[in-house]
Amino acid sequence: MLLKEIKRLRMEVCPNMGKGKIVKYLKIYSELKIGRIIKEKKIYHHRQKVSHYGKVKQRKKTKKERLPKDFTVKAPGDLVEIDTVVKFAWNIKRYINTAVDVHSRYVFAYCYKKHDIASAKDFIKKMQAVFPYQIKATQTDNRSEFHKYFRDYLIEHKIKHYWNYPGKPFRQGHIEKFNRTIQEEFIDWNEVLLDDTSMFNQKLTNWLIWYNTKRFHWSLNLETPVDYLLNNSYVSKMCCTNTKFVIRS
Repeated sequence: MLLKEIKRLRMEVCPNMGKGKIVKYLKIYSELKIGRIIKEKKIYHHRQKVSHYGKVKQRKKTKKERLPKDFTVKAPGDLVEIDTVVKFAWNIKRYINTAVDVHSRYVFAYCYKKHDIASAKDFIKKMQAVFPYQIKATQTDNRSEFHKYFRDYLIEHKIKHYWNYPGKPFRQGHIEKFNRTIQEEFIDWNEVLLDDTSMFNQKLTNWLIWYNTKRFHWSLNLETPVDYLLNNSYVSKMCCTNTKFVIRS
């Protein structure tokens, strides 16, 4: 009787009604018991897509691949974390895509007017041109711009794509730290240029060159990312001098 009533409330009255509200309706039992029944019997209401002809479409669920908990980064390019900084100033909204290599701390960023899949795909192309070594895997959050064409591009170029665990931004700690750095040291000081993304990106490029070649990092024993790559023979001097730092929009 209880199970039947829970199903009725969650499936017919109010889709996925919470255990607290169910207790309020039934006026008996505890939230703990109701929650346990919902979990054990898997009483969940799933949305259905209906076609133009009134037929219910079967939704294909693909399991997102998460970064294994025992994953270890051994060399540059093994894992690049990607994220987006949203900046609203002077009645202007801009999206700065950011990326950091977990091993070498080599970074890249680019500002866009739109927050969509096309921008994400363009960003990964520019990032490949700037990074002086091959990118083997990336990790992003679960936002929509990292689907479809973005994933297709990664598959085409044999780059592994991991999704971050929902509600766990600390598992992307390197990019979260860089996002704070780029906001405090560059974006907040140049927000007046956000209206002209070309000018903003030009100045951002100069800052990124300084960051990768002049800024010392405690995590690299007070070396710059480029010095770390050179001193450990990950790249040659010729490779670094040929890197396309200046990206045209």
